[in-house]
Amino acid sequence: MNSSVGVVIPAYQPDVETLNNYAKELRESIADIVHVELDVPTDSTLDALSAPDSIHVASERRGKGAAITAGFNTLPTDILVFADADGSTPTESITDVVSAVVEDRVDVATGSRRHPDATIISHQTIMRRYAGDAFAWLARQLLPTKLRDYQCGAKAITADAWDTVYPQIHESGFAWDIELLAIA
Repeated sequence: MNSSVGVVIPAYQPDVETLNNYAKELRESIADIVHVELDVPTDSTLDALSAPDSIHVASERRGKGAAITAGFNTLPTDILVFADADGSTPTESITDVVSAVVEDRVDVATGSRRHPDATIISHQTIMRRYAGDAFAWLARQLLPTKLRDYQCGAKAITADAWDTVYPQIHESGFAWDIELLAIA
């Protein structure tokens, strides 16, 4: 199966050099299209972005979930992926997430920073890690999907599954990931 892959990168006040390099790496390794959803950019940010295939500019801050949703709804590809603008998920790991969808024939796949084999180069603050652990624990208690990390910035979904899930998604912020996984 030869599937086309589109990657959405939601961005608000991104480090432009990092975002350009990441978009270029994704395009060279896995993506047919790299699309950036950019909220409230400065003129200098907009002028300096060169690597994405397409950029949509929002004049207000929408939240991560709203940006990803808007991007997914523009991609004409078979597989829809999102990755965080800071490049915290290496392109090799994005490739692994996409491979799970293509090779394992699943509708949705997600990365995990809490997987025992995950390599963490830059850790979050202790408070943020504890809050994330507590959030993941609570989600495991409440949701049928039992994961270690619901909010990793690497997820892939088939376009068909997205068409089914999208009408049921209402979250526009940080809990978008959990809603996507719970509905899927």
